[in-house]
Amino acid sequence: MITRVRSVSAWMVVWLLVGSLSANAFEGADKGHDHYDPTHGYASANSDSLLDFKSDKALFTGLVFLLLCGGLYLAAWKPISQALERRETTIANQIADAQRASEEAGAKLKEYEAKLADAAVKAQELVVAAKRDAESVAERIKNEAQADATRMLDGRRVRLSRPSKRLYRSFRPRALTWHLVWLVA
Repeated sequence: MITRVRSVSAWMVVWLLVGSLSANAFEGADKGHDHYDPTHGYASANSDSLLDFKSDKALFTGLVFLLLCGGLYLAAWKPISQALERRETTIANQIADAQRASEEAGAKLKEYEAKLADAAVKAQELVVAAKRDAESVAERIKNEAQADATRMLDGRRVRLSRPSKRLYRSFRPRALTWHLVWLVA
């Protein structure tokens, strides 16, 4: 692309140089003076206005313009039009790809939102089931603990309600001894 710009710039410089040299050659031939004056660019008191129509200048300007248009057509028009067509197809493809990607992203977003909602429902169900299981386990442990406590208390009551023979044996002699000690004292 840069080489094309340079090529077009070079053609324009050549056109300007050729145009200025040719115009100066025609003016010099008409007036008949050969002196060089860089401050006024060959202008003199007898020079004509720029707005005056001169057929030779018009013919040469038209010829240079047609050569420039032909050169630009051959050198720049085809590459520029091809580049514009490639750019147009590239942009159209990019737009189509972007639309497809947008549609796919929208579909995936809906899919992920559905999965997320499903996961939230499942999580809620798991929490409810866990609470229910925990309550049943707590109730079962509580009932087992109460049953164990009741059995233990019943067992102790039964033991305490019937005195053992050994307790009587160990208690009688001591009680009798203390009773006798008390009487003697």
